[in-house]
Amino acid sequence: MNRLCISPSLTLTRHLPHHHHSGKYPPAAAAAFFNKLSSLPLNSCFSQFCYLLSLSLVGYCILNSLNTRPTGTASDDIPGTLDYFFTSISATTGSSMASVEMEVFSDSQLLLITFLMFLGGEVFTSLLGLVIKNYKMRKEVTRLVSASNNDGKNEPTPFNPRYELELRAVVVPLSVPDILPAHHQNHHHNNTTTKEDWSEVHLKRKSIQFLCYVTLTYLTSIHVLGISSLSLYLALEPSARNVLREKGLGTFTFSLFTVVSTFTNCGFLPTNENMIPFGRNPGMLLLLIPHVLLGNTLSPSCIRLCVWLAGKLFPKNNAEHYSKFLLEVKRDGVTNGILLPGRHSAYLAATVAGLVAVQFVMFCGLDWDSEGMKGLNPVQKLVGGAFMAVNSRHAGESIVDLSTISPAVLVVFVAMMVSSSIHVVPAHRKRKRRGTRGQKQS
Repeated sequence: MNRLCISPSLTLTRHLPHHHHSGKYPPAAAAAFFNKLSSLPLNSCFSQFCYLLSLSLVGYCILNSLNTRPTGTASDDIPGTLDYFFTSISATTGSSMASVEMEVFSDSQLLLITFLMFLGGEVFTSLLGLVIKNYKMRKEVTRLVSASNNDGKNEPTPFNPRYELELRAVVVPLSVPDILPAHHQNHHHNNTTTKEDWSEVHLKRKSIQFLCYVTLTYLTSIHVLGISSLSLYLALEPSARNVLREKGLGTFTFSLFTVVSTFTNCGFLPTNENMIPFGRNPGMLLLLIPHVLLGNTLSPSCIRLCVWLAGKLFPKNNAEHYSKFLLEVKRDGVTNGILLPGRHSAYLAATVAGLVAVQFVMFCGLDWDSEGMKGLNPVQKLVGGAFMAVNSRHAGESIVDLSTISPAVLVVFVAMMVSSSIHVVPAHRKRKRRGTRGQKQS
């Protein structure tokens, strides 16, 4: 495979493909909003803080304006102003800490909390970062196309992803200021851009757009399937349906709230006792277990698998080439952290499987006959043990009272919560150090 190097004197000012510029611009208000939003660094702590804080404030204002559940609520249980604000922040950040009982909230308030959990979820915020990054690239390409049209001396060069994959240009970060170095961008129209130079930039933009579509499909399909399957289970299982009827909860509201909370690993549930009333419903627990993993712990590995499958199943429209571009080379700057390298994805999946297995064995071995597991048959205990092992690292949903669990298992759960965000860091740092040593030796 030939490899093309970009000359320091090249600039993206000529030979830009005019036919890729659709001429469709967003409304003026939306454009102004995105211009201000895209000016902030995507991965900065300040931008993420502003997003979560503004979302929490808006959620608090709306939550405070809605009425609580009208029946069965004592005056002491009615949430105050601080309770609403605390609940809004907990839902947005996924901390799931509550200062009031969840059954106090009405259906409209539960739907709002569901919306806050969804907007603050890991997968959605990563998708939002990709959308903003794609918009920044589109805006920069539009500016360059306009400059090329004003120059008007050269014909545009068509984009061919197959040619680009054969003549791979030097990989440069996707963020717009880094498409070319600053001193290259400040050059006048004295030099021209070759076909390969533009193909690399355009392939990046199309690849990140492709990744946005894959992530959106991943996010939507899991929620639709999860809500539909849980609603169907509640319709067919009388015992679970009776629990909702006693608590005055609707089937759709409960299904939507539970699936979104489980997928975002928030842990909020519309019942006061968490999942304890459903400990005898192993079917429901089995439906929720995959959402815990797909929404946070295994989302990078699963999205990488979806990108690979999309390239294989839809070879037309250049999907296969965009998939190869995203998967062949390590592209942390391109994918905004939503994809991990292939080896790290495998390490992540193996780590999750191993830790869940250890917790499952310990929980079943030490708490099989505990007070919280009394009255359950062996199948319910096995499924409940798997549910507890999966939820301990992130979501925090439980089918037993934590005070009845043995101290040794609690220590393991605490260790799993601490290690939930550092499972692949040592391998990444070790690899980086090796690369640094190799550069020094050369």
